[in-house]
Amino acid sequence: DPDSIERVWDFINRQTKKFELNSKITNRAQIVVDEIYSNIQLYSGAKMAQVFCTIDSDRMILTFKDDGAPFNPLKVQDPDITVTLEERVPGGLGLLMVKKMASDLSYIHEDGYNVLTVTIDINK
Repeated sequence: DPDSIERVWDFINRQTKKFELNSKITNRAQIVVDEIYSNIQLYSGAKMAQVFCTIDSDRMILTFKDDGAPFNPLKVQDPDITVTLEERVPGGLGLLMVKKMASDLSYIHEDGYNVLTVTIDINK
């Protein structure tokens, strides 16, 4: 539902506090969640979406799983940010931000689910 993003943010915030992550990492995680989860809600046609969070001493791993239309965000061409706003094609900036903030991204489609894993280094 449209309000589920709030529950996801609460979950991520609890995890970052539990592991005493700094505000820079927490902000990155919130941006990643906002971009990926909102894209799932708005464009995938998913009826179910889950977000998983694993944190260890070096990294935070956010995994997004949904039953929407197969979509590999890693195959989306990055927008040309060198052109003027008037020349720029809409879309893609959120995914570009996620790509820039992540140390690793992976995508698979298995058993009818999209699974996107975003790894964020927490020591950088």
